[in-house]
Amino acid sequence: MGTHSPVLLNVWASHTPESSLVCMELTDKAEVRSRQPEPHVLLAELGGVLCLMHPDRIRVLDGLIHHLEVQVKDDMTVVVVNCEVPIVQPRVLVREGQPFQLCLQLNRQPVIFPKPFGPIIIDPACGGRIKGARGPINLIEKKLNLDVARYLGAILEQHNVKISFTRDSDVDVTKEARLLMAKKAGAWAMITLAMGSSKDGAERGTRVLYSISAKDSLALAKEIHVALIERLGIPDRGISPSKEYRSPFVWVRIEPVVLTNKQDEAMMRSPTFKERIARAIVNGLLRHVRQREMPQ
Repeated sequence: MGTHSPVLLNVWASHTPESSLVCMELTDKAEVRSRQPEPHVLLAELGGVLCLMHPDRIRVLDGLIHHLEVQVKDDMTVVVVNCEVPIVQPRVLVREGQPFQLCLQLNRQPVIFPKPFGPIIIDPACGGRIKGARGPINLIEKKLNLDVARYLGAILEQHNVKISFTRDSDVDVTKEARLLMAKKAGAWAMITLAMGSSKDGAERGTRVLYSISAKDSLALAKEIHVALIERLGIPDRGISPSKEYRSPFVWVRIEPVVLTNKQDEAMMRSPTFKERIARAIVNGLLRHVRQREMPQ
């Protein structure tokens, strides 16, 4: 390589409902060659480009792109795009300026919910007089459940999924009333959002419960559980059956953290972390829907 070879400075990803973008920032103009050694893997080969980045694995988890890898091979820098599903060749976008940007635009059609899809009933646990668990530094479960529910609802609406809430404010709603709402709405699934609690202040992590009476509840719980563990990076409390709701529709209860643990409570103070929980749930839903659509 010459002394004035372009240098790769940074790689990042973003997405809209229609497309995912992988952007490579360089010191100067360069060309990229993209190819697919496997249906769900895309290689962006930057010939003659030096790499100042440490070869790395970058988690994306946007529903289409699972992670990126930056590799250096001989006289070439390669960005490996690992996707959740088979993809088509991307569009290459060039953005002049400093830094010079080469971007790969991937169509998100393979991970868009089928239309029509739903309804999904979002069920923030507790509310009103029922405060739920309390954190060591006084975070209250009922408010956190509603915060995550609002993020989840907003993201699902971006995907044109029909949703409704069992509560959208700080009110009392009985278990019987919640179940009746879901039945009247013709729910495909009901997702209860809650926080774990424990007398052991050291216990922390994510747990997903599922209905023992509704077909597909366990399958959905498994996909959401995997997506939460991937995205949140906190301890795993597993998947458990529950008799909380005996219903004809799919039901899962998601406990992303143990609120009585100081570390988990601290994470729940972050709006970004709450949104990550919601996005992980959507990723799990998408994976489950794709599995249902695959020929047996």
